[in-house]
Amino acid sequence: MRSYELLFIVRPGLDEEATATLMERLQNAVRDNGKILRIESMGRRKLAYPISKETEGHYTILQAEMDQTVLRQVERLITLSEDVIRHLLVRMDDEDAEAEDSDRSSGGEGGRRKFNRSRNVCRMCADGVEQIDYKDINTLRHYVSDHGRILPRRRSKTCARHQRMVSVAVKRARQVALLPYSAVHVREDGS
Repeated sequence: MRSYELLFIVRPGLDEEATATLMERLQNAVRDNGKILRIESMGRRKLAYPISKETEGHYTILQAEMDQTVLRQVERLITLSEDVIRHLLVRMDDEDAEAEDSDRSSGGEGGRRKFNRSRNVCRMCADGVEQIDYKDINTLRHYVSDHGRILPRRRSKTCARHQRMVSVAVKRARQVALLPYSAVHVREDGS
C-alpha cells in the first residue's frame, strides 16, 4: 500500500451535518482496505480565484495508506459529491522517487565546456531542503512573479532539482486555488 494525501475544498455554505456525513463516507471508504494516517482541517480560506462562483472554501487534508481499488473509490466519492468544489490527490512517496531519478540522471559532464562565472548557491541546497510543500504559500510566493508566472532558474537562483520541485509545488497550489494563475487574480486579491 502507498501513502496518499487528499486535499479537498468543500463549499463554505455547507452545514456541519453535511460536512460530517461527507467525512464519514470518506473515512469508511478508506478503512475498508486502508489506514488513515491523519485528518487535518485547514479551515475556511479565501480562494485565490473563483471556482464555480465560490470565493471561499473549507480546506481539509486526509492522509492515508490505500490500495488502488480504495483510491479509485475515494476519488469517485469526491468527484460525484456536489459539495466538493475541487480536490487534489498526491502520492506521498512520489517526492522520494523524483529525488532518486534526479540523482541518477545527474551523471558526468558529457563533453560540455565549463565556463568561468560567479557561482550562485541554491538557497534550498544551503538550507538542506529535501521537499517543497505545495501548501506553504509564503515560501512559494517568492518564486512567482507579480504577474503570476513562475520565476526562471536564473532569477530565482535555485538549482535544477529544486526548480523542478518549486514548479510542481506552484502548479499544485494553483490547482487547489491557493495561488492565482494570472495577474488578473493577483490584482483582484490585492496581494
